[in-house]
This record gives sequence, C-alpha cells and structure tokens, in this order.
Amino acid sequence: MNVIAQKPYQILWLTIPLIFILFFFSNLNMNSAIDIQMHDAYFVISAFHIAIFLSIVLGLLGSIYFLVRKRKLVSWMTVIHILTTVFLFVLLALQWVIPPLRLPIDYHFSMLEIVNNVIFILFLAFFVGQVLFILNLVFSFSKIR
Repeated sequence: MNVIAQKPYQILWLTIPLIFILFFFSNLNMNSAIDIQMHDAYFVISAFHIAIFLSIVLGLLGSIYFLVRKRKLVSWMTVIHILTTVFLFVLLALQWVIPPLRLPIDYHFSMLEIVNNVIFILFLAFFVGQVLFILNLVFSFSKIR
C-alpha cells in the first residue's frame, strides 16, 4: 500500500501493458468485439479500440499523478482511487479473455438482476474513486504552505 501512495503513476503505467496482453489473448479467443444497443442504434466496438481507450485513460491519470508528485496528496484517497481504477479496468479486460458464461435456456430473470446489481456496484465504486481523485487534487492544491 505504501508503493501505491508514494508512486501511484507507476502502478497506473504498469497496468497499461497488462491490459494490452489481456486484450491480445481475447483476439486469440475470437471474442474480440462488444455489441452495445442504445435506443435504435447498434454499436460494435473492437476489443483493440477498447484497450486503446483504457490505456489512454490510464496514461492520462498516471501523467497527472506524475505532475503532482511533489505535492502532498491524501494517501488513503490515492490508494482507493488507484485500486478501484485498476481493478475495474483489469476486470473489463478479463471479460474479453474469459469466455462469457452461457446462460441456460430456461434462465430466470433473477440471474440477470444479480449480474446487473454487481455491475452497478462496481461502477459506483469506480465513480467514487474518481470523485476521490478530484477531491485529492483539490485538497493538495488548496493547502497553504
């Protein structure tokens, strides 16, 4: 935990190759796209483009931490932000590597409700981590020295 609080940019930058490796193995699995239906539009996004987007976000967050490394950040906020961000991004990458679970023909909607609740809780934790990141930056810049 001390490494995460001291040098969070290294953790974020080291996650970028891990995401590319996971998405590379997803292409071997031939499950390399995600289908999103929004209203009357249907989007198909390549796993490679998702890996690029996640890597850009991790690179930008790591660069921000690198630029403010001389400032005193609140360590517990930094740890929560780094852990939630890395955990969710690696979980997203693992979704394409591990073949999706096949739902049985007679599945019940209660299974889908549980999956939706888990996804909601994960994204809520991710959102709280991003809010803590912004608050951490505000607190570090507002301290009078």
